[in-house]
Amino acid sequence: MNYDAVRTVINNHFLLKKCMAVVPAGIGLICMLGAATPNSAGMVVPGLLAFAACWYMIATATRQQEECLAQFANFEQKSSSWYRSTYPEFSKNGRVTCRHCGSHKINVRGLGQNTFHREHVCVECGKTLYYSPEQNI
Repeated sequence: MNYDAVRTVINNHFLLKKCMAVVPAGIGLICMLGAATPNSAGMVVPGLLAFAACWYMIATATRQQEECLAQFANFEQKSSSWYRSTYPEFSKNGRVTCRHCGSHKINVRGLGQNTFHREHVCVECGKTLYYSPEQNI
């Protein structure tokens, strides 16, 4: 899996979300500029609310972007090859065993949520061992 391409897609997605926050900022600016006219003093509060909405949208998108990038960094680091090299005593004859309880029973489940990854989990203790990509992106 090309993780650089994944990071680019994630960054572009959240850049678009942040750009969409410009709309309430523009509305807020128009309201506040309109408040400068003699008969529209009641527009200051809607203008401030629009700016607050803009700030909230950008802050939320930034937090989500950081979480998403951290998740993919975890997927990239904790791969099958990482598990086999880090815990060679739990990887013999092509079989992986759980480093927590020693069980050979490992289930694979898709993570969904557009992650395109599978999680390899021990059936006995429920611990996640490593991640693998579902398909090439």
